Amino acid sequence: MLRNLRNNLTFYQWDVNQRLICSDTPDGIEVHFILNNSCLVMLTYLENKMCYVDVPNIVFQSSGSVEVYLYLTEGTEGHSEQRSVLKILPRAKPEDYVYEETPVGSYRLLAEQMEHSIHEGKDEILAAIDQAVFDKQLLTSILAGTCEHLTGDAITAVADYIFYNNLTLRSVDLPNCIRIGNQTFSGCENLESLKLPMLFLTDSQAFSDCSSLVTVDLPNLTAAGEHTFSGCRKLVSANLLALTAIPVSMFNRCESLKELFHTDIQSIGSYAFYNCTSLEEVCFPNISEIQMRTFYSCSALRSADIPKVESIAEYGFGGCSSLETIHAPLLKIVGNYAFTNCESLTHIDMENITEVNSNAFLNCTALTEVGFRKMETLSYYAFQGCTALKKGLLPLSVQRILA
Repeated sequence: MLRNLRNNLTFYQWDVNQRLICSDTPDGIEVHFILNNSCLVMLTYLENKMCYVDVPNIVFQSSGSVEVYLYLTEGTEGHSEQRSVLKILPRAKPEDYVYEETPVGSYRLLAEQMEHSIHEGKDEILAAIDQAVFDKQLLTSILAGTCEHLTGDAITAVADYIFYNNLTLRSVDLPNCIRIGNQTFSGCENLESLKLPMLFLTDSQAFSDCSSLVTVDLPNLTAAGEHTFSGCRKLVSANLLALTAIPVSMFNRCESLKELFHTDIQSIGSYAFYNCTSLEEVCFPNISEIQMRTFYSCSALRSADIPKVESIAEYGFGGCSSLETIHAPLLKIVGNYAFTNCESLTHIDMENITEVNSNAFLNCTALTEVGFRKMETLSYYAFQGCTALKKGLLPLSVQRILA
C-alpha cells in the first residue's frame, strides 16, 4: 500500500522532494508513475526499517491526477501488483521555487510508453519495454556520472535528460532502442559514436550540441524532434533513409555537414540547415516549400535542386554567398529577403513566379538578367543592390508594383 507522510495520496503543485511510504513492500521494487503517456520508473529503498519511493519532482509541475503502479518483475516477466492515484492540488508557484531533477530519477532509463499508432507492426519491441532487465552496474555508473559506454540489448528507450551535459559519455550502442527522449544526450561534448539501428523516434534536442559526433547512421529513424542535431559542429554526414520530414532547426549550426542521405523527404522546417557552412549542394525533389531561414547563411552552398517548390519564405536562402543556381521550375512566391546577399546567384527559374516580395534579391550582385511571364505583384526594393542587373522583363499580367 502506498501513502505519504500524511497517510494519504494528496500533494500540492510545485512540491519538491516528496516520497511515498510503501507498506508491505520490499526494497528494490519498481514503482511506475504514469505522466503524459510516459512511464517514470523509480525504485523503492529502505531507510530506518521503512520502505520508501521518491516521487519525481517533474510530477508536481502541474495539477491533476497521476497514476502509480507497483510493478513486480521475475526474470524477464513482470506485472502490475497495485494501482494508486496521486492527487496534485493546484496552487500558485512559489517565488523561490527551483526545479531539480529527482536524484534517483535516472532510473527512468527503464522505459517510456510508446503509442502503437506510431510504430505499427513493432509490438514485439514495444512489449519488451515492460520486460527489460537491466545491468545494475550500468545503472549505478549512470547515476554516478561515470558511464563512458552506454550498452545493453534490453534498453528499448532512454528518457528525458538522462545524460544532459554529460562530459564522460563517449559511445552509445543500443541495438534495440526505439526512442530517445527530450535532450537525452544534449551537450554530451565527448560523445563520438552512435549505434542505434532500430531507433524510430527522437524527441526535441535529443543529440543537440554533441560537438564530437562526426557521422550519424540512423537508417530506421522515421520521426525526429526539433533541434535533434543542432550545434553538432563536427557532424559531416547523416544517413536518414527512412525520414520523411526534417523538423525545425534539425541541423542548425552543423558547420561541417556536407552529406545528407535520404530518399523521400516531404517537408523541411524553418532554420533546419541554418549556418551549415560546409553544405555545397542540396536536392529535395518532393518538398513544396522552403520555410523561413531554412538554408540561411549556408555560405558554401552552390546549387539547389527543388523542382516541386512553389514558395520560398523570408531569408530562405539568405546569406548563401556561393549560391549560383536554383532549379525550381514551379516557384511562384519569393518571400522577403529570400535571396538576400546571394552574391554568386546567376540563374533562377522565373517562368512561373507571380509574386516577388521586398528585398527578395537584395545584393545579388551577379544577377544580370530577369524575365517574368506570370508576374502579378512586385514589391519595393526587390532588386536593390543588384549592381550587374542590366535587363528586366515584366509581363502585362503585373497588377501591383509596390514602391
